[in-house]
Amino acid sequence: MSLEPYVRNGQLHLEDQTLTLKLGLHDGLQLAVELDRQLQLKESLSETLIEGFYRNLLDSLMLLSPRERQTLLQEASLEATACLLRIFRGQPTEEQLRSNLSQRRLSQIEEEPLYLARTLPPADELAQVLAPFYRKVEEQVLTGRIELQDPQGCYY
Repeated sequence: MSLEPYVRNGQLHLEDQTLTLKLGLHDGLQLAVELDRQLQLKESLSETLIEGFYRNLLDSLMLLSPRERQTLLQEASLEATACLLRIFRGQPTEEQLRSNLSQRRLSQIEEEPLYLARTLPPADELAQVLAPFYRKVEEQVLTGRIELQDPQGCYY
């Protein structure tokens, strides 16, 4: 028995001849992290997947109107925003994020332990901190309040 993974309509599908499992993309990433840990594999693959996932999400958020983008980032927890800034430290995405945050919010974020840490926490901790932020974005997409554009030009 081998499960064939693929992504369709914002969900991770795992299928074989007798079983079909559908997960949200974020939940699928958390599953990948847990499988890596259980199989005692290097976490770098999971971390790369999570970083790529959030990079694409943030690139899509940067294509929203300034008001929508700022509202989403204001509603995100300090931990989640600090985590995103930490993931993209020294990259253009960090500057784009910073430009959408108030000075007061930035100073609060810069005092967060996640932001001050020398290294990123393990992938499973990252996923847990960022899960509420992703669920909020996903909820707004599903209810039609926002429409994310693919940074490469397609809508999803």
